[in-house]
Amino acid sequence: MSRPSFVRGLNYRYFFLAAIILFVSILRLYGLSHNDLWYDEATTYLATKYNLREDSFLYYSFLKLWFVIFPKTAFFFRLPSAILSIFSLIYFSSFLKKYFSLRICFWATILMGLSAFQIWYAQEARSYVMVLFLGLISTGLLYEILYVRRDNISTAIFAFVSVLGVYAHPTYIILFFCHLVILLMNGRRSSGLFFSPISILIYLFLIPRIYFLSLIYRYHNAGFWLPMPQWSAIFNTLDNFLIGYNGSQAVYLTGRIVILIILSRLFFILVKRKCVHPVFDLFFFLFIFALGAAFMFSKYCIPIYLDRCLIFVSPFFYLGLAVGIDTMRPAFVRIFMGLVLIALQILGLTAYYKMEMPASYQRHIGIVAKKSYKPAVDFLLKNINREDVVVFSNVATMPSFYYYGVRDYKTRILYDPKYLLETRRLSYATLENSMPLKDLSRKSGSVYWLVACDWERSGDLTRHPNSLSVKRYLDNNYILQMGRNFDGLFVYKYVAG
Repeated sequence: MSRPSFVRGLNYRYFFLAAIILFVSILRLYGLSHNDLWYDEATTYLATKYNLREDSFLYYSFLKLWFVIFPKTAFFFRLPSAILSIFSLIYFSSFLKKYFSLRICFWATILMGLSAFQIWYAQEARSYVMVLFLGLISTGLLYEILYVRRDNISTAIFAFVSVLGVYAHPTYIILFFCHLVILLMNGRRSSGLFFSPISILIYLFLIPRIYFLSLIYRYHNAGFWLPMPQWSAIFNTLDNFLIGYNGSQAVYLTGRIVILIILSRLFFILVKRKCVHPVFDLFFFLFIFALGAAFMFSKYCIPIYLDRCLIFVSPFFYLGLAVGIDTMRPAFVRIFMGLVLIALQILGLTAYYKMEMPASYQRHIGIVAKKSYKPAVDFLLKNINREDVVVFSNVATMPSFYYYGVRDYKTRILYDPKYLLETRRLSYATLENSMPLKDLSRKSGSVYWLVACDWERSGDLTRHPNSLSVKRYLDNNYILQMGRNFDGLFVYKYVAG
């Protein structure tokens, strides 16, 4: 019995692609509110509640409007990132489907969809996925301008999206610079469109942003904590793009070997054929150019996080792997290499959902496991009195405690002047609401609740000198009445005698 004509006309490969996108979209929503808001995310809360931080102005402005409608719960804080991540994946897959074989589209979509790195930021209340989404759209528009239709409308939309990207996060300026270079390299007509009157009018909105970026440069140049990257940071970035932050050393090593094999094959093809497709040439050139520019800027100007700050070019990395896999012969080699990458990603995903980070800190600089804050906050709120003072020895804990309810009590950042603020290499005195140990009241009956930990909440305060010094001072000069350890986060009650 023959099938109906409308069924015969369906291409089931597209259903398979849609099923992939649906599955990885579910992964982005799965457990969205499972982890408590940690330091970076809680600073997003502070930005939306008290003032708009200028570094991610567009993102915080959007959240201000978002929370007019939705409650400020962890789920709804993270939901915009999850939605933008899904939209980014759909746009990326749809764009590839227009210009590449379905096989390449499948591989690239799967690799981006299963990446624990992508899911980490899809489930984090930060601006990185907004930058990813805007970067994909602007790069797609750039290709349309260069190879499909060169008109003022497309160029104006490209300019508008680029300006939005720069307002979404300062590091988007790297992609904007790369786009500008490509336009200038592609002849007078392309560069002429870039400098058309309507485009120039849109780009004028960058002037206040560029001024602000200069202030950021001076601010971070005064002493940002991040170390200058070594060449190994480039390989770590590629590892993180593929596997995320939660892999083991063995998983990372295996992944790096497979990545190098595939990319070596890809470069061989590029040298031999010189061109795979104009879309691939553009995307892969952007990936190499942006990665190199960011590394040089980070090494010789101000260090930045190469992985998350380059999230806007990570899809081009997945495309490179997909094209490299697709060129392998015979078929079983191609399938084997692809399945190895997927297996490594599944291992990274499994560790992510368990929030395990077994590899060395160099693999995930600036990223720590998202441990619970609510049990510690609940303990504190259950025992605190209105006249008590909560003192924080590590700024990493303060935003999360504020979010979960401690903002209604008196708080201070307590510090020993011998130590510098670890995030800025500046004095703690530069922080609002800070207090040196010598200014702490010794009035009889005064109660202080100390919240202390190191950045990774390892349970070892020797890894955070200010916390250790503050605790020793309180131990020697006040009476310790109670204390609890909440998975490396210590809460102590001290009373002046």
